[in-house]
Formats: sequence, structure tokens, C-alpha cells
Amino acid sequence: MIVIATVLFGLFIAQAMAGVFSAKIASDNTGLSSSPDCAYYEYDDAAGEDEVYLQNVLNDSNKEARASQYARMCYDSGGSSAPLSCNMFYNQSIGYKTITDQRCPFASSDMCSQGLYSAVTFDTGLVDASIIGINALSTHKFRRKTTCSPLNMSEPYVQSVPSSTNDTYRYHYGSKKDGTAYTFETSGRPFQWLAPVYSVNTYFSSLYPSEDYWQPLPSLKPPADSTLTIIFVSSMHIYHTKPSLDPIFHATEPRYFDGSRDPYYYNSDPRSRVLACVDKTELCSLDGESCWPLTGPTPGHSPSPPSYWLTKWSLKSSNIYDSLKLRLGAALLAQESISQSISLPLSSNHWQSEASQLFSTSLARIQYDAWDIATGADREKPGYVEKTPDEAKDRLCGIVKMKRENYTNVNLFAFIGLPCLAITIFVLSWDVRTFPGVDAPKGVMVADVIARWTVNMLAKIIVGVCRLIAFGFRAAMDFLKKRRMRERHGGNGRGDDAV
Repeated sequence: MIVIATVLFGLFIAQAMAGVFSAKIASDNTGLSSSPDCAYYEYDDAAGEDEVYLQNVLNDSNKEARASQYARMCYDSGGSSAPLSCNMFYNQSIGYKTITDQRCPFASSDMCSQGLYSAVTFDTGLVDASIIGINALSTHKFRRKTTCSPLNMSEPYVQSVPSSTNDTYRYHYGSKKDGTAYTFETSGRPFQWLAPVYSVNTYFSSLYPSEDYWQPLPSLKPPADSTLTIIFVSSMHIYHTKPSLDPIFHATEPRYFDGSRDPYYYNSDPRSRVLACVDKTELCSLDGESCWPLTGPTPGHSPSPPSYWLTKWSLKSSNIYDSLKLRLGAALLAQESISQSISLPLSSNHWQSEASQLFSTSLARIQYDAWDIATGADREKPGYVEKTPDEAKDRLCGIVKMKRENYTNVNLFAFIGLPCLAITIFVLSWDVRTFPGVDAPKGVMVADVIARWTVNMLAKIIVGVCRLIAFGFRAAMDFLKKRRMRERHGGNGRGDDAV
């Protein structure tokens, strides 16, 4: 009975192990990029031809749009509720926190329309480059931070042109290289234009401000190693079902229509509303103790591994400007709230939601650009030239991890263990008499023989352990007995001397 019980228990264990192995064969769908065309490409401004330039604009627009679409679907979705298209990157998103009531980020706090502590900040904190799928023994870290605020629109920043007859305004937030003393100009009353859209214009101060077309006011200049994006938003023929007190998407003027008890609200102010954002991107050491701007060299000027260069290039277009410069009004969440000419109600701080969406888009751009570099996506596009430095050339391939629905990784241990376990169970079920020279009763299986041998071995081990314990116990008792006898004899000797 013991042998039969042992055999049955062994088969139960084998079945359980087979179930575990079969469940573990397929592990995940993460894999390394295998493209041999990995390299960093940039558009050459000297390409010259208008058609080539327009193709570059279309390429940039597609990159901007795909990052925005991914951010809208995947950055606000929970892990279980996210759509399948969110399972393409090694990590679904790059995390960040939102902090309100922040200090005005400009050189003069007078530039913020709602006061000294009215800005909102989005901050990733230190992020390891492995989060975007870079596969290396050690990876650098980076940090993305953006602070946004509506701008002061009182004089002298926004001025009406006295001689104009069509509500012309000029926005004095800086000058332009063509000699224009103001940044932007609007004419007319946007609400009278029948298109139910938001008109958006934007200007940018880059990490190389001396080369920029727009030069912001000294009071508006961002901190060192930061970029500045200024966004002008005009609401055209749009009605709101509720008043909107948002400083950028303002609509408080009521209008009644026949047959409607409640009024609709629109923006009667012909001026554009102005939002500005300061972006700061830093690369950091392996331990995160030291950080430097994208334009700065690595500390010590030591050669950098390919993973460092891939991280740096992936961050290049991660800013607010590159998140809406080509889509403009189509990049706004508020535009999606409009049906015909009617907008859904907007919160009083809707501009913060817009800034958050643009920041998420800039993070999704990092994820896409890392994959584009790993696969050489721009290799055959007209006007693009390779800019990979010698220390990273031909070393960017196979270092970015992605997820693909059509691929599945296999657990090698489970893949080998399952057939081996099946073979073992099959051999154990053989009749012993199938082996040449073995004499055994009919129906005795290999498992029976092994079980008997195992039981005998366990019995011998148990007997041996018991004997060892008994021997140790006897030895200990003999030792204690002899010790008591020595102590007794020693005590009597001392008593005789005393007498």
C-alpha cells in the first residue's frame, strides 16, 4: 500500500509540475529591436527644394500627431482598461506629477496674469532611461519639467492700434528678427467669423536664443538652459452652454435664442488670450547625483556609451512647442469639445488640462523618438542626413526593448522542462519486464521499482539517523556520569584535609 500511495503521490506531483511548466512557457511579448538600420538622422536645412521641405513638415506633423494621440489614449488610462494600442512600448507611459500654485517662472512675476503663485508645474522627477526601453547594463537618467501660466494682457503688453478701425491689437512680448517690435497682431472680431474653431499661433525661444526668430522681453525670458513657448488662442464662433471663467478659454457674454430658456455664452473680447510655458530637460549621471542640460557636455568629457546618445537624442524634441507647432488649434482638448458651434462646459482651470495634455504629448514623443532611432525610421526620407557620432555609430542596434502583439517570448526552463517531465513520466510507466534481463512479476512498473527503492532508502536513512541520535544520547549520558563521579571524589578529598 505504501508503494502504491507513493506512486500515486508522485504522479500527482508530476501532473502539478506539468501544469506549472505549461503555464510558464509563454512569458511576455517584449523583444529587442533587430533593425540593422539604427542611426540618428536629422533634416538638413540646406536640402533646398520646396517639395523636400514640405515632406519634412509632413513628417514632423505625423510625429507630433501620433505622440498626441498616444498620450490621449494611454497616459490617462489605467493598466487594465488601456486599449491594445497602448501595449507597444516597454512601459506604457512616463510618470509625472502635477503641482499647482507654483511660482511664476519668468524673470518678472508681473508677467503672470493671476499672481506670483499661479503657475502649474509638471515634473517627471529623475527617470531611468530603461523606462523608455533602453537595454543596457547601466543607463543614464533624465528629468523633464514644464511650468505654464497665462500671461498678463494689460498695457503695455497688449495695446490697441489707435488708427485702426477693425479692432487691431498688438502683443508686445518681444521682438522679431525681421525688425518687428511686437510679437503678434490680431485684427477684427473673431466671433463674427463663422468657423467654430480655436485659432492658435505660437512662438518659441530655443536653447540657442541668439539664433531664434523671436526674442522675448527681458522680463519674460526663461531661466538658463530652458526653452519658452508662447501660445496665442483666439476663440471664434463658439457658444458655450455654461459660462467659462477660464483665463484662456473665456466665455461670459450671454446670448438668448428664440425657443431657448437658458442663454448660451461666448467670448466677446476680440483679443487673443496668451499662455506661456517654460520647458527644462536635463540629462543625469548613472546614480542621478549630477545633471546637465542637453546642450552641455558630459561631466569629465569622457566617452559616452551608445545608450547615453540614444537617451539624449530621444529627448531633443520633448517640449511644448514641438507638441503643437504644426497642429495648432487641432492640438487642443477644447476643440474636441465642440459640436457644430456648441462647446461642452469647460472648467475654470481648463488651461491646466491643456498644458497637461501637451506635456504628456512631449513625453510620448520621447518614447516614439527612441524607437525611431533604434530602427532608423528617417533613413530613406528625403533631406535627412545621418548625425550619429563615431563613438555610437553601428552600436545603436539591439538596445531598445519594445512590445509586439505578434511575438511571444518563451521561458527556456519551462520549454525544456515540460518535455523532459513528459519523458520521465512515460519511462516510469513502463513495465519492468521490458528491460532485457530483468525478472519481475507481471504488472510491475518502473515507478514501482523506483518507489520501492526510494522507500528503502528513506527507511535506511531514518534508521541511520535514529541510531546516530541514540549513540549521541548514550555518549552524552556517559559523559555526564563520569563528570559527576569526578566532582564527588574531588569533594571528599577537600573534606579530609579540613578534618
